[in-house]
Amino acid sequence: MPKLALQEFDPHLHEDIQCEYSRIGNDYRVRFCVPHADTWDLDCEHSKNDFVIGLWEHSCFELFEFNEESAEYVEWNISPTGAYWFCEFEDYRKTKAHFELRVASDFKAILDGNNFIVEVLLPSCFEKARVQLNCVLENAEGKLFYFAHRHPAHKADFHLKLL
Repeated sequence: MPKLALQEFDPHLHEDIQCEYSRIGNDYRVRFCVPHADTWDLDCEHSKNDFVIGLWEHSCFELFEFNEESAEYVEWNISPTGAYWFCEFEDYRKTKAHFELRVASDFKAILDGNNFIVEVLLPSCFEKARVQLNCVLENAEGKLFYFAHRHPAHKADFHLKLL
């Protein structure tokens, strides 16, 4: 299971977010660990298994799966309460006109001391793929912070293949 540290885009004021994933058959088991959970707004009005557009406008955890054989990729957003959003793209930020909606499952959120841990099972869409894990965290004042394994130089953009 690859373990990654997600670093904040700018400035680097906060501790890294630890995450890991493994591919199990046609699914990804994904885990995020957010230290200093009391720093972040991890409340969400949506319930587990709700399909919600716009989760990235607040705290959410993300998986991008990039097809290694084409420009296609998918994006998953998971809220701290288990609501999710899924989209397929045919190219950079170009949404497919039609795609099969997939469902996140086996969601768990755990507060371990002051660490907030999210675990979820997400279906894979491609046989040969590269995965990028990211997260957006909102503080009590409503400011968003962007965490990724690697960031482009000019701005936070999780849709770029960077690994």
